[in-house]
Amino acid sequence: MRTMTVLLTLFVLLGFVNSPASGEIMVKDFDQLKDVQWFKVYMRGVGTGYAHANSELRVNKQKQFYCQPGNLALTVDNYLRILDDEIQERRKEGQYIEDIPVELLLLKGLQKTFPCNK
Repeated sequence: MRTMTVLLTLFVLLGFVNSPASGEIMVKDFDQLKDVQWFKVYMRGVGTGYAHANSELRVNKQKQFYCQPGNLALTVDNYLRILDDEIQERRKEGQYIEDIPVELLLLKGLQKTFPCNK
């Protein structure tokens, strides 16, 4: 298991070495990456990071980024669907988004999907 984790980490890191933004993945690359396993692992990590940050905000009684129902556990497929919906909606509106990081649009999609009504 440890060897697999190390190999996966190296594979993901090597994939980012050639990225022009060195760690951010742009929307223009989304269509070709959305079915690639390392990208799914990466996006699950991004989504999980947002969930942990959101939990910390909630515990400290601060405004959350988004308000996901407590009984709903998101999977990588959910994150990819939310991201894809956000990308398609913005493209349909005629926005140029190809050089926007997918990480940012996932957060925007989570905020739209799970708004905080106060």
